[in-house]
Formats: sequence, C-alpha cells, structure tokens
Amino acid sequence: MHDPPVTDGGVKSDETLFAILDVLKNEGWAHVSEIATEIGVANSTVHRHLQSLHDNEFVVKEDGAYRLGYRFLELGAAVRSNDHLIREVKTVITDLAIESGESSLFMVEEHGRGVIVYQETGSNVDRMQPHCGLRVPLHAFAAGKAVLAALPNKRVREIIHQRGLEAVSSQSITDEDTLFTELERIRETGIAYNHGENMEVVRGVGATVTRPDGEVLGGVSISGPMHRMKGKRFTRELPELIQGTIGEFEILATHG
Repeated sequence: MHDPPVTDGGVKSDETLFAILDVLKNEGWAHVSEIATEIGVANSTVHRHLQSLHDNEFVVKEDGAYRLGYRFLELGAAVRSNDHLIREVKTVITDLAIESGESSLFMVEEHGRGVIVYQETGSNVDRMQPHCGLRVPLHAFAAGKAVLAALPNKRVREIIHQRGLEAVSSQSITDEDTLFTELERIRETGIAYNHGENMEVVRGVGATVTRPDGEVLGGVSISGPMHRMKGKRFTRELPELIQGTIGEFEILATHG
C-alpha cells in the first residue's frame, strides 16, 4: 500500500505522477480505479496522468488496463550509455564473475539507498533475475556495506536517519551500534561480508573500488548460495580475488 502523495513544498501533481509509475512498476497491468485506490487520489486525477503518459508513449493501454511502456527502456539505455562509472568498472565486474563463477555486481549510493548499476553472472549461475536499477538497503548487501564503510560516520548516520535499518531478512543488521562495529572491521580489513542479510540462503563478499586519487566509485561484490560460499573459499579465496582484481584495475587506471 502506498502512502498518499506528499509534497513538502514540491509539486503535488509530480508526486502523484511518480506514485502512479511506482504502482505500475510493482503491479504490471493496473486499472485506473486500482491505482487511485492504491495511492489515495481521485479516479479522474489518475486518468488525467495516464492519458498524458499514453499520449507521450510512456504507458500502454489494453482492455482498460495500463502498463509501463518500452519507452522507459530508452531512458534506461541513455543512463547506461552516459554513465562513466559503468564504463570504468565493467571489466572488474566481468572478471570477478568469470573467475568466481558466481554473480558479481557494482553498487553506488544514491539518496541513501544502494543502486545496482551493473551485474554479470558466472558459469555456476544457472539462472539469475536481472537486478540492474534495483534500489536496495545498503546495510543488507556486501557491496553496500563496503560503500557505507567508505563514508564518514556522519553521512552514515544521516542515511540511517533517512532510511532506517530495515530487516530485509532474519539476518539483517538492525542495530546502529552493531552496524558501526561492522563498518570499523570493514575499514580495517578492506573486505565486507553479507551473511544472508538480504536473502537467508545467499552470502556475499564485497569491497570498494576507487580511482587513483582515492575517490570511491562504489562497491563491488561476489555472491552465491551458501553451499558454495563457505570455508576458505568464502573467507580467503574470494576476498583475495576481489582485492587482486580491484588492485589490477587501480594500477591500470593510474598508468593507463
């Protein structure tokens, strides 16, 4: 259930539009009355926004129901093609996926959330739902915790105040002191771990990628099912793989 649109000084019409898009993103096909009930506005208001979206080819209408149109793919493709971060770290993520055989991703912090902006899968992964563009709690992912560890504590507290510490799984860190203790360990070792904190059956190893001047680009991780992510492979081999791959990238970035 969505909260009714709020503005806090913004444009209410825009907030309503974003709420409508959010419903269509989550529900797929939806009728005007369903959307209006979900976001708490009049049917006529929803219909007006949908008509404008339809006229501009951002939604498709069929038998009285609407869904997001493929024109949004155009916007996503523009973001990817113009994103220098993806161009810079693509080889890192690809190498990690190939060498580990698992899923590897690159995550950045935006508006207090983690955003998965690039992902590759290795030979051990039979099927993986694409997560590019997914916005997730930073504290529940290895790459996200690596990003948090690279931020000043003041900024981390701002994110916690803004987003909270959601229990994504039964293993998620929901206590602020526990999280800060974890971040200090990551700062000392350079490696972040996810022990089933976003999915109970998945573990991950992560670290930050930086430019030669020390600027943090984001966090990378390798993740897989617990039966493969255990023992020395989880605690030594994969961390060494990540640190080695990142090290090679940073050397090339410095001398390339």
